[in-house]
Parts: sequence; C-alpha cells; structure tokens
Amino acid sequence: MTAISKRDKEKNFQIIYAEHISMSDKLVYTFYDERKVLNCLKSGDIASIDSVIDEIFDRNIQIDASYDHIVRLARELYKLGIRFMAERGQNIRNIGLASMGLDNDEKQQFNVTVDNHELKENIKKFYHQIIELLGVQNNSRQGNLVSMITQYIEENYMKDLGLEQIADEMGVTPKYVSRVFRNNTGVLLTDYINEIRINKAKELLRDTNLRIQDIGAKVGIENRTTFLRVFKKVEGISPTTYRHKFKERQTINLV
Repeated sequence: MTAISKRDKEKNFQIIYAEHISMSDKLVYTFYDERKVLNCLKSGDIASIDSVIDEIFDRNIQIDASYDHIVRLARELYKLGIRFMAERGQNIRNIGLASMGLDNDEKQQFNVTVDNHELKENIKKFYHQIIELLGVQNNSRQGNLVSMITQYIEENYMKDLGLEQIADEMGVTPKYVSRVFRNNTGVLLTDYINEIRINKAKELLRDTNLRIQDIGAKVGIENRTTFLRVFKKVEGISPTTYRHKFKERQTINLV
C-alpha cells in the first residue's frame, strides 16, 4: 500500500521496486495539530479545516510515513471528529461514511483500498459533513471565532502578539481572522489588541509606581518609544501625563 500511494497516477502500468521505497516508521500528529482542527470545527470554517488537514497529512507524506502510519493518522482524525460530535450531543450515525472509505461501526475501521490522497480527502469530507450537520449559520460561526479571538487576546496580551500567531492559534488564515474580526466588531484587530494593552497599562499606572518602560513590557510592548506612541494614540496623552492627572484627581477628592 505504501508503494501504491507513491505511484504515478498518470501511468497505466509501472513497476515500483521495494528497495527504492523510502519509508519512515513514525507519525507526526501533535496536541497542537488537534487543537487547530478543533478550533476550525468550532468556527465552522470549511476552507480553514481543509487547509489544516492538508498541512497535517502533507507533513507526514513528506517525511515518507508508511501507509500504515497514514491510516493511523486518518483514524486519529476520525476519532477526533466523533468526540467533537459526541460533546455536542450528535450521533455519528447521522453521517454517511461508507462512500468515503470510512465505516461508522464501533471498530472505526478504514477501507484500506484507498491511497493517501483519498484518505485525506475523505477526512475532509467527514469534517465538512460534521460542520453541515451541526447546522451552524455563517454569522454564528464568525461570532464564535470572534469570541475565541477576544478571549485569546485577553489571556495573552502581555506576550508578543501578532496577526499570524493569533490566526495560527485559531487554525485559520491571517486574512480570514482579520476580515471576520473587523466585519463583526467594526474594529481592526491590531487596534483592539492595542486597546486591551493600554487599558491594562492604565491600571498599572494608577495602582503601581512601576516605571513607564516596565509597564510597557508588562502589557506586551517591550520598546519604550512604541509604548509611548501607542498609548498617546489611544488615550490622546502620554502615560506620564495620565498618571499625574490621576494622582491630581485623587488629591482633590481627598481634600
């Protein structure tokens, strides 16, 4: 089967010698891969799920994983889809799998007459059917993705946070993240990140005596000049002026 998966499909007949077959006895499928797949399913974005599945399969094909390992990969992705549906109260039997080289009995077996490419495409179809079965409307999907993005930013604003990193975490493309976020919030993603960071910086300016540069670093902006520029853009005044004004108001209130 490994030899068949490496055949030239343009040829009607060919001989493949066993000693010429490069075959790796390993499989690359990480927790990070699984998280990306789950994020794509949660967002309901078919284009992104296709991209992630391509990436996972192609990576293993490129390292010459044996056909047996590719089947194991497909089985892991299949089980992940089953678990995703079960957590949402859906029965896997609602999806017709026989035509895709998958079997929906308890053994979760695969039709081993299909090659690597067909296995990959069948897993994609399987995930497409999951998304369609759940019946999530496009606006709702995008809303879920926006919620995931905002939560991620809230939890990671203090890190070096960029569009590509966020997109990678969500399992979608940077262009898609940017477009969906702006369409649903009316705000650029970079502006939202800056707003979160500056709000956190204002808390530190009010509640601590930390230096301006240290505050910038704590909210994810290491460069002092950049922090001053971003703060003034959001607040209209410098961090030092903001701190002085806050202390002045406190003094007046005390009097």
